[in-house]
Amino acid sequence: MTNACNLLRLRGAENIFNAWSPDGQEVLDAQGATCGLLEPWPNLQMWDLIHNTQEILVEDAGFGAWSPDGAHIAFLLLGEPESAQPRYSIKSNYVDGQPFRLHLIIMGMPHKMVTAIVPLGSEPKKWGRWGGSSFWPVWSPDGKWLMGKDDTDDVFLIRPDGTDRQALTHGLQVRRIRQWSPNGRRLAIRVVSRGALLSTRPDHYYD
Repeated sequence: MTNACNLLRLRGAENIFNAWSPDGQEVLDAQGATCGLLEPWPNLQMWDLIHNTQEILVEDAGFGAWSPDGAHIAFLLLGEPESAQPRYSIKSNYVDGQPFRLHLIIMGMPHKMVTAIVPLGSEPKKWGRWGGSSFWPVWSPDGKWLMGKDDTDDVFLIRPDGTDRQALTHGLQVRRIRQWSPNGRRLAIRVVSRGALLSTRPDHYYD
C-alpha cells in the first residue's frame, strides 16, 4: 500500500501552524510554541512552500493571521516594541520572567512593513503560562477589519492601518474570539462558559 500524500514537515521542534497565505504558497508558523501557550516564547516564521525556504519574521511573537486578500498579516508581540512608529522591522524588549504587555502588530505584505502597533493593555503583567490562543486575532471576510481582544477580555475592531478602533463589548468577559460570519455581520465568540454571536454593532450580542 502506498501513501497518496506528501508529508511536509515544519522545521524545528515544537512548531505550531498559524495560517495559510490566501494563495496557498506560504505558511505562518510559530517555532517554540507549545500546546497553544507562548512558553517558551516563540518566533513567528514564514515558510515559502514553492522554494522550500523559511525565514523568521519576528522574534518573541506568534498567533499569526493572514488577511483574506493577502495584503496583511496580524500577530501578537510579547513586550514593548522598540519603536511606536510603523517600520520595516520590529523587535521586542521582552525579558524572560519579567512583566510585559501584549501588542497586536499588523504588517503589510509582501514588503513586510509594520502598519499598526496596538497595545492590548495599559500595564505590564506577569503572565506566566497564559492561554495565548484566546488573543488570536481574526480578520473580516473582506480583509478591511481585524477583530482583537484586550487584556480586560473585551473585543474590539480595528482597521489594518491601526485606525478607527471600535469597542464591541464592555465587561462581557470574552474568553475567546472565534470567527466572522461569511457576510461579515456577526462574530462568533466564547463568553465565560458559553458560546455567543456578537453583532458588528457595538454592545449587541446573541446567546
